[in-house]
Amino acid sequence: MSSRNLLFCLAGLVLGFSVGFVLANQVVPAGGRQVAADGPSSPAAQSGPAAPGTAGPIDPTQAGGPLPAGHPDISNLASD
Repeated sequence: MSSRNLLFCLAGLVLGFSVGFVLANQVVPAGGRQVAADGPSSPAAQSGPAAPGTAGPIDPTQAGGPLPAGHPDISNLASD
């Protein structure tokens, strides 16, 4: 590969990354994900009780508690 071809490849990569960076910042602003006008959509971000059928956030004291009935066995996952 000649040095001229290498120079064009590097210039194309720099230009491509630059254009991609600018376009990505136009699509997603620096503040991160946009929240819809009706409020947050994740149950953890809601300030009330969780909707029926969804799990709400747990209290830190509940982290080591028992699993609900019908939950799959996870005792052998820690040994992997």
